[in-house]
Amino acid sequence: MAHRGRERPDWGGMEQWMGGHFPFMNDKIKKKMGAGGTDWVEEYVQDVLKRTFSQRTGSFFPEANERAETSESGHGLDYDYETFETHNNVIVRITVPEDVQVRNVRLYAGSMQLKVEQDPTRKSMYIPLPSEVEGGSVKASLKDRVLEVRCPRRQEAEVFQEVRVRYL
Repeated sequence: MAHRGRERPDWGGMEQWMGGHFPFMNDKIKKKMGAGGTDWVEEYVQDVLKRTFSQRTGSFFPEANERAETSESGHGLDYDYETFETHNNVIVRITVPEDVQVRNVRLYAGSMQLKVEQDPTRKSMYIPLPSEVEGGSVKASLKDRVLEVRCPRRQEAEVFQEVRVRYL
């Protein structure tokens, strides 16, 4: 058996085997794919993940976390915020703009997102959280126009079930 060296992958055959075209394929990646090699694969996967997750919560990519989603009515707020996690908490720091009276800002906590609402306009924004939290135990404080929201992470206690032993 003769050794032929490293062969170039047949990406067209792979595409056909998958039953059609790769989703989210752009011209730049097609050129790299046509040149052979596997350099384009990482770029392609990153692009697919970025498009998929940015359409959902935005929590997996830092650039998607810079702005919150607006309310469905289209009258959304656009406050800057940052989200990070500790062992026990999800912490969100929201910068309240200078032109907003801080006493008009209301917070609502769900298990996977925060809702920031501004009275009396009722404009709102939703901030996705990276993990489940105890919505009823959320605490917030305001200092220098930065609203710090501490959300205790939901701690799932391990449930033990008795195992019956059969004596033979």
